[in-house]
Amino acid sequence: MDKNIAVPADYMQELVTASSKGIDTLVYTLAELLQHPVCISSSANELVAASSFFDFELFHVELDHTRKDNESLFPCLISAGSFQSRALGRAIAPLGRIIGYLYILLEQTDSYPETLKPLLDYSASLCSIHLQSRLELRQEQFKFKHAFIYDLLYGNMKRCSEIIATGRIWGWDFCCPHVAILWTLPDSEPHSADGHLRDVLFKVVEQAIIEKFYINLAALLRQNELAVLIPITAQTQAEQKAELLAFTKNIF
Repeated sequence: MDKNIAVPADYMQELVTASSKGIDTLVYTLAELLQHPVCISSSANELVAASSFFDFELFHVELDHTRKDNESLFPCLISAGSFQSRALGRAIAPLGRIIGYLYILLEQTDSYPETLKPLLDYSASLCSIHLQSRLELRQEQFKFKHAFIYDLLYGNMKRCSEIIATGRIWGWDFCCPHVAILWTLPDSEPHSADGHLRDVLFKVVEQAIIEKFYINLAALLRQNELAVLIPITAQTQAEQKAELLAFTKNIF
């Protein structure tokens, strides 16, 4: 593919104008230009925006082959429940850290117009602005929640009434017994290609918690460690261990 191929000026103007109105308008406009459905996801493949209605929030992506780098387009299969579609993906990775993906749903992914690559590169750069803002907003919202979980896990909170009252703010009932689970990922640089694996693990565990307990995730994500508090119903230590092993096995 000729790397000197540029995005047509009228396309650039349409996308910039659409981007100024929000990520949803940007996705709709890109889909109209390509005449194919488009969706944007988080790094954990959580649906953020789509040009068509999809009855799912989290989906699985099966790559045809290992991604070469964050700039390459990659053919894949997207699935969620009974839904399946071939797609062409592009990582959204400002400063080298993956914060999301751009997917074009195509019937044929082994060949595509040579003008598609620069168009998706440009679109990914526009999407990164919205995803970065979204990420910063969520981090601000989680800041106080994580501070509470940190103090709880490290024994900085002593009064049961304070723990119970604060937990109720986020829908956690600490009147019931809870247990902490710690997952550790291999060390990686914050902005490396593997850095997004922490976000993937967080989202997978969060989804499992919601499906099993119907509660928000009580967790602390620090560097390469994810600590999670989950309610436990078993009475004996042996039963508790069996319950935890079954839960973690269900996740992985």
